[in-house]
Parts: sequence; C-alpha cells; structure tokens
Amino acid sequence: GLSNNFIFRLAMDDTDICHEQLEVLLDTKVAKIDFKEHEKEYEHDKFRKGIRLDVYIQDKDGMVYDLEMQVGEQEKAYLPCRTRYYQSKMDGDLLAKGKSYRYLKNTIIIFICTFDPFDLNLSKYTLVTKCLEAPEMPVNNRTMTIFFNTKGDRKGLTERQKAFLDYVDGKGVQDEFTAKLDERVKFVKMD
Repeated sequence: GLSNNFIFRLAMDDTDICHEQLEVLLDTKVAKIDFKEHEKEYEHDKFRKGIRLDVYIQDKDGMVYDLEMQVGEQEKAYLPCRTRYYQSKMDGDLLAKGKSYRYLKNTIIIFICTFDPFDLNLSKYTLVTKCLEAPEMPVNNRTMTIFFNTKGDRKGLTERQKAFLDYVDGKGVQDEFTAKLDERVKFVKMD
C-alpha cells in the first residue's frame, strides 16, 4: 500500500494528488506546485553523509516541502537529528553564495510514520524553534518539522487527516481523498 516507500513516491508523482496531500496534512491551502522531485539527492562530497529526500516540493509562493514516508523504527530515537541534517542540506542548496539570509525560503519537513516516533500516543507532533526563557517569543527561523503517526490518538486532527492516517494504516478508503489515493496506488501497482 501507500506506506511502501516506492509506491508512495509513485503515488506522489501525480501533481494534483501531491498538492492535495500537502493540503490535507497541513490543513491549509497550499500554492500551486512549481517544482517536484522524487529521491532528490544531496551528495556534496565523498567524505560527507548524503541524503535522499522522498518527495521534494516547491510551490509558487516559494515554500519548500520535504515529504517522507517512514516505516522503519530502528533509528526512531534519532529522527529529530535526521530532520536537522535534512534541513541543513536543504538550506545549503536554497541560498546562493553572497545572498542575505532574508532570502532563505520557508521549509516544512513532514514525516509520515507507521509507528509512534516519540511514544506519547499523539498522531501529530509539530516541532518549531522556541526560546526556553520566553516560550511565547516568536522565533521565526522559517522552519517546521511535522511527524504524523498512524498509530496515535486522533484527537485534534481534522477528519481528512484522520482518514489519511487510517488509510496509510491499512484501514481502507474513508473519504474522497483516500479514494483518489487508493485509485492511484492501484494504478502504479499495475505498472
């Protein structure tokens, strides 16, 4: 199904489905997709760890997204470190030499996990930078990381988010979007 990384990438190859996927997960309107690349690689040199992003997306407003399907739990304790590294690689590619930091684009890294990455039974974990001494102070470094957990308590999620997570968890089609996804999954599996 969709939790298979290969199937996920092929399903997200459909720009309309990929766009709607972002809108479902973020529960907001997303600008039209301007650029999308599967398995985007960052291999700067042979002595540094490279990365391969599942689905790298830029929208018409300049927002950058990384959409990842994560089924393996073996390194779950290091997922926040992984997103930090992904963020640093993406940032290095987004800002040209000599450019001001004001041109650094907004980025959202989204991991869809088939397990609970933090063992708190939440279905959604949104991580942003905060000041410990003044948590109410906004720290807008233009980054956000969201972990979705297909196994967690669905409290606080939209109906569309619930239906999507249930679909990834193997509970079948529950709404119009998961029906589209299911048709796309069937199509790519026929190839």
